[in-house]
Amino acid sequence: MVRNQIYILLFDFYLRHNHSLRVLTVSKNIIVLLTMEKEDIQALLKKYAEGKCNEAEKAWLETWYIQDDQDYSGELTEEEIGIDLNEVFCSLPKHTVEKRRIWPYISAAIFILIGIGTLFVFINSPKKLPLALQLREERFKNDVQPINRQAILTLSNGSELILDSTHTGFLANQAGTKIYKNNAGELFYERAKNSENAKVIYNMLTVPKGGGIYRLILSDGSKVSLNAGSSLTYPVEFQGKLRKVKLQGEAYFIITHIRDQKYVIQTARGEIEDLGTEFNVMDYENEAAMKVTLIKGSVKIRTSKNSRIVIQGQQAEIMDSGQPINVSSSANSGSSNLAWKNGEFQFDDEELSHILRQLERWYDIKVDYVNVPDIHFKGQISRKYTLSHVLGLLEKTGDVKFTINGKNVSVTDK
Repeated sequence: MVRNQIYILLFDFYLRHNHSLRVLTVSKNIIVLLTMEKEDIQALLKKYAEGKCNEAEKAWLETWYIQDDQDYSGELTEEEIGIDLNEVFCSLPKHTVEKRRIWPYISAAIFILIGIGTLFVFINSPKKLPLALQLREERFKNDVQPINRQAILTLSNGSELILDSTHTGFLANQAGTKIYKNNAGELFYERAKNSENAKVIYNMLTVPKGGGIYRLILSDGSKVSLNAGSSLTYPVEFQGKLRKVKLQGEAYFIITHIRDQKYVIQTARGEIEDLGTEFNVMDYENEAAMKVTLIKGSVKIRTSKNSRIVIQGQQAEIMDSGQPINVSSSANSGSSNLAWKNGEFQFDDEELSHILRQLERWYDIKVDYVNVPDIHFKGQISRKYTLSHVLGLLEKTGDVKFTINGKNVSVTDK
């Protein structure tokens, strides 16, 4: 029985008792299936692709396992099989139905296909977890929850508004321009009348590490989504023929086109000039390169020594302001670079060190990189999950082990 062999557990008692769908903690060795007709599964996949799944359906489909590039050829021991089965059983929601009534359904429903023969496995409700699971629970006892959306708005006079605790409606007045927060939690600016000759003043929106995603509508109608660990500095009112903002971190822009008033985003490694566009810019200080991913239109990217036009379907990468601008198709990497704004982590042959830097920003943690192995992962998971859930999935698919200690995460080889 090899490592990549699939075992099937049929939980048809779920349906018989109208149990709700939920994400189950599964290992790479076990895939949990609910009894569904082939046509039902196809319809559910179609709904997911169209973004029409409800939360329960989406959660079930997202019970995925991250697949790295390694092939497993080792045998599974009886102890490993027991651990996998106990993980699945412990993940099931608890119900008040008498045990003697449910057990016949469980014993009849669960079976494992091993090689050519069929092995029936009956699981009693474990009173004590196996040693391996106890050790894992100990390592993850200091779990970190994904923090609700929060941001800080710094006004022109240096005063700060903490937006996660601010009521909706009117927030402030900046030289006649009014600032509001709508019911969706978005910050937006209402232009002052006769503001053509008004003095240019600046605001700064900061989303701290662990602050989620915050959305902003500028006075010209342009929309910006700001990722965790990022800040955007911008004029309250755009004046003259240039609209210029300064970005640190990552943001998704949907620019309102205004003739004879170009739009420029300044970052540490270069400038991006909008040519009627929708695009993503990532330029974190601790990342090796700035990446610009085009969704619609085109942009012109300028550094101290180079310039390049990037069009829809392309991605530009700049290692340093003096280095060439590398342009490639975004077909392979574009979706992973944009997944954050849809509340997802997506790994496309991603280095573990890069994944951990994303987790640092999202969960506001500090990772010890001394023992991080050079392994890659593929997969997708919601950013709504706890840190231990994400790390647990990485553990199951790579030769790596994590320990959470407060806001610190250590990494060791398995």
